[in-house]
Amino acid sequence: QGAVGGVSPDEEKNNTIDNDSKDNNTDESDNDETFLEISQRDSESTDAEISITALNDSGIDNLWSILKKDIAKMCLHTKYFNQEIFDIWPNKSKDNILQKAKKLSVWVKLSPNPKTKKPGYVIKGEKDKVEKIFNKIQKEFTTCAIHLPKYRIKSDKAPRRGTTEFLKHAAGSDEQFPSYWELSKSTKTGILTKLKNKISSVKPKEPSFLVDVDSKTMDAIKKLIVKTWDPSLVGRGNDAAGLSHSSIKVIDVQRIENMQLFIPYSVQRNLLFKRLQMCPDIGKIHGSKGRVVTSEHIEDFMKEELYYEINEHYLFYGTQNPDAIISSGIDPRVSNEAGMFGKGIYTAEKFTKSDQYSDSRKQRSSPGTKLTVILARVLLGNAYLVNERHQSVASKQSVKLTRPPCVQCFKDVCNCPNQKLFDSVLGDGVWMFREFVVYEKSHCYPEYLITYERV
Repeated sequence: QGAVGGVSPDEEKNNTIDNDSKDNNTDESDNDETFLEISQRDSESTDAEISITALNDSGIDNLWSILKKDIAKMCLHTKYFNQEIFDIWPNKSKDNILQKAKKLSVWVKLSPNPKTKKPGYVIKGEKDKVEKIFNKIQKEFTTCAIHLPKYRIKSDKAPRRGTTEFLKHAAGSDEQFPSYWELSKSTKTGILTKLKNKISSVKPKEPSFLVDVDSKTMDAIKKLIVKTWDPSLVGRGNDAAGLSHSSIKVIDVQRIENMQLFIPYSVQRNLLFKRLQMCPDIGKIHGSKGRVVTSEHIEDFMKEELYYEINEHYLFYGTQNPDAIISSGIDPRVSNEAGMFGKGIYTAEKFTKSDQYSDSRKQRSSPGTKLTVILARVLLGNAYLVNERHQSVASKQSVKLTRPPCVQCFKDVCNCPNQKLFDSVLGDGVWMFREFVVYEKSHCYPEYLITYERV
């Protein structure tokens, strides 16, 4: 990569000065025979001239050699900053260093250390200014490193999936968001800027959390919608009243990258990992109609950082208020009290079901209206199956669930010692659609915003 803070190699001058200084691993000469001239474009420029007057030529060359070395030590000091994780530093952090280098007229280049071969910066210029740039880089690194995980769950060194060893590995990771997020890639702006804008903002705006997905992800989600769309069920059932369309057209898919929402979700997920127990496969629970349809049909690359070991699945959620969800998440406290399984976050494996809730059944949208459905990560964990015979739904007088039941007595309100609860409820009975319900906000993260029209 080219030089920053100085001039490019094409602008190199012939009047060069050798740097013979050698101090330690970070302060040393790179033994270049030529050296890039320090740019004075961004600081006050001054010219200097050195004259040596002597009675005769004896010793002039030696004196000039000593003088050059002293000038090199003073004005062409060299220092390296190297880190193995340098290649994943956010661009914004690198830009901050560049601007500081320009201001101080210090020559900075992205280059491996000639001894260690580690990636990093080589810094050259006046010694005190080189130290300032080195300290600036150190500060940027320290701030950046706070938000970099010790290791990611998805790793070449990770144990085999579906094992206790993998759960231990996952439980030890401190990653706070998926590796494919722009917050990780930092191709537009860096982690530091995004964290400042997204976490510290008093009134976050919708666009600040939305990221356009790549074509591969777009195609995968479109295919998932097609595979989970059943036109024969449109308009059937109370929640589908007023619907008569035959298909849907996806307009856009964006990813919601809201650290403030994902961190508590990540904490909850880590608690499931720390149990060091594989959660029962949804398809193998007694009475279940089968595995989660979305997980069966979604493309493999989208499941690489989705953990079936704890029943983490992508599920659909229809909404009329996407702005609130983008900034604040899905809140079970404001859910419909008439919900069959109590107040909770209701998600579906079929897009046909979630489409029912993207507008009011009392006043359906006109053709061409843009509607939204969320594709959310949901932590089902140890799921409890409820069918039509369960006491909470058996009659109109039934008392609805307030949370997942106890694993010992199967009641949601009980006095069992050492009480342990199921993590979610699976509504799976005679109904047309299965529903997956969690009762805590931190059990669900709204990751993809799907904008579509009914056709």
